[in-house]
Amino acid sequence: MIRIDRIGEIKIKIKETKDKFISDIRNKRARIWKGMLIIIDKVQPKLFFIDIKTGEIVRVLGERGTGPGEFYIIDAFEIDQETGRLYIYDQVSRRISCIDSSGRFLYSFGFPPNLIPSIQDIKLRDGKLYVGVVESKYANLSEKWKSRIIGVLDLRGNLLDLFGVHDEISKTFTYGAGLIEFDYDRFGNWYSVDWKTYRIYKYDKSYKLIKTFGVQGKFRLPREDIPWNLPFTEISRRLTRSSATGSIIVFGDYIYYQFYDLTDRTVKTRRALDSESII
Repeated sequence: MIRIDRIGEIKIKIKETKDKFISDIRNKRARIWKGMLIIIDKVQPKLFFIDIKTGEIVRVLGERGTGPGEFYIIDAFEIDQETGRLYIYDQVSRRISCIDSSGRFLYSFGFPPNLIPSIQDIKLRDGKLYVGVVESKYANLSEKWKSRIIGVLDLRGNLLDLFGVHDEISKTFTYGAGLIEFDYDRFGNWYSVDWKTYRIYKYDKSYKLIKTFGVQGKFRLPREDIPWNLPFTEISRRLTRSSATGSIIVFGDYIYYQFYDLTDRTVKTRRALDSESII
């Protein structure tokens, strides 16, 4: 496996066994904690703790199910670097569970009725969780662009604030789930980007929009809306005609923005790894 970090590449040969086998890595959602790389296996679904130096799988957490500490599809997680507590989002139950680093379940919470989770990632900063959301009153595809995009929660799931805006392009091109990528810098500023555009939105630590910027480069903006009553393969083929945001990472004084282009092979295999990725 190759882990791509913010300054280069580190190759880690993972020592898998029959009992510790990784099937589908969600590489964008990796975290580093106490010399271990933590990754999601979306299929099983489990969290794997891997020693960066040796490649040994030190710990595996998670079981399939609906009980405490069980999951169906782990879409995102965050770890508290000080306490080791993990905050894990299950796409099926639409709940965030908190477990400690040994796997002991502590508690879980859902979302208030005025919010729909739209979670690509979870960020933890100053004792608050930041997650992608859609306001329920704007759940219709033609109105999602009106919704604020980032929910600020306390560690028990109580809503503290909402902020962030969709790019203007979402008014015209309404297809998709309205997924957002976001990150923050060392000064407490936040950055968000819609998946249909390269334009980055910057907010101050009070969540006020400061400016919009970005370089289009090879990013292909959409030219047509896509009806979602089409067959999946046809939707996928049309998605190959434009680019899509992959991730945004802020490190030091730099912003690393990644986008990707779906390929014919992506349509055939339905594997994101078969897309062409550009940073």
